[in-house]
Amino acid sequence: MPPKRRVSDGAPRPKKRARGTASQPIAIDSQPSQYTHTFESRLRESQPEDAIAAPTDDGSEQATIVPSDAHEDEAFDAHLEDNFDGIDWSRLPRYTKPIATFLHKKSWVYRHGYRVAHRKHPTRIFWICHWCHKHKLTDIGRGVYNTSSACSAAARHLSEDKPGHRILAPGKTSVGVYNALTAAKIPISQAVANQISGFSNQRSRYAVVEWLVANNHPISELETPAFRRLVAIANPLAEKALWKSHNSVSRYIIQLFDWRSATRERRKSHTPFEGLEIISM
Repeated sequence: MPPKRRVSDGAPRPKKRARGTASQPIAIDSQPSQYTHTFESRLRESQPEDAIAAPTDDGSEQATIVPSDAHEDEAFDAHLEDNFDGIDWSRLPRYTKPIATFLHKKSWVYRHGYRVAHRKHPTRIFWICHWCHKHKLTDIGRGVYNTSSACSAAARHLSEDKPGHRILAPGKTSVGVYNALTAAKIPISQAVANQISGFSNQRSRYAVVEWLVANNHPISELETPAFRRLVAIANPLAEKALWKSHNSVSRYIIQLFDWRSATRERRKSHTPFEGLEIISM
């Protein structure tokens, strides 16, 4: 009679459960964790304890999240809501509230004006200046601009040199100390005005190119918004003096190199030389 084959010979044997002793206990952390991080578990861990409800008696073993206050959630994107505080609709018979609020980022000009829609053409959006509406200048058509496609007209209106305005976009400053003093109607003498005025566009451009070449930076770096913002913070006039295209920078550098080469040749030969004039791009 052939010997019987044991059933457990081909099947994997279950691992023996580790047992510790009094002298060598097994740490709990060393045991393999059966807990898996799911979306629900991470959500529970992110909530305070008082926001987690205990399991009910219906057989469910999973805790649930107590719904938060709806008013608290509304504050998440409250900055996209339209604000009509102080508006007098009786003086704006041609306009009404827009059909819907913003879906994305709202322009900074709406901090200083109302966003309204045309009654007959609801898709046409208009901006109404807070200050002009308060002082009833909108009754004669001032301080009202169509912003359906762009807000540049409203931004120019806010920057005008008149009471209640002189407001620039966040991050921008008035061009020059002299303009800031005159806008504030602060009297300054001629000597002081001469000291704080006279910004040199040529010296600013030369300094930028010298920094560019000396540090072996790519010419296209002058076109990056980050670099232009950096220069604008230091001096808005210096940012305006920068070239709009790297091709203009290349032509400037070539002309500067040619001028330097011609100057060296003139000094070597000791002949009269008028010099080359660098053309402003």
